[in-house]
Amino acid sequence: VEVIVRAYVLFVKDFSGTAHSLNFCGGFTKDDQVAINRAKKSVLDNKGTFTIHPEFGITDRVSYLQTLSVFSLPAQEPMTIGTSVIEAMACGIPVILPDSGGFPEILAANGGGVIYAPNTPDTLAEQILRLYRDTASRKYLAAAARNSVIKEFNNLNMAKKAIAVVR
Repeated sequence: VEVIVRAYVLFVKDFSGTAHSLNFCGGFTKDDQVAINRAKKSVLDNKGTFTIHPEFGITDRVSYLQTLSVFSLPAQEPMTIGTSVIEAMACGIPVILPDSGGFPEILAANGGGVIYAPNTPDTLAEQILRLYRDTASRKYLAAAARNSVIKEFNNLNMAKKAIAVVR
């Protein structure tokens, strides 16, 4: 939470007066709520916009994702892949992911986003700003993201991969 909030605050300083929002989605634990309340205060204190979307079904999630310019999952610990990353890419949203876990491999294979050094809000903010300003790059990455998900993560390919693991 801290990384994305600090990156967003830096973004707001460059883009005050334009429409943007920091969005948090999904279910939250009591521990998450404390961090989210701190995040909300920090964003609002810096004249940003903060929105929380509770867990929602796939139809609402797709509609929501299609409204985004970019998607980031700034995991502070390495993770293999987040389903939300694949969902965003399937909706044609370029992703900005930390250089850890399975994220570099995914983006090297599909070119649907950019990598930044993990736990570096300044670097994340730079990548968000770069894609926000560069519409052509953002559109290119969006198309690459969507095309790769359609090609690689479709039901038939996923079933084949699952069968190969079982054998």
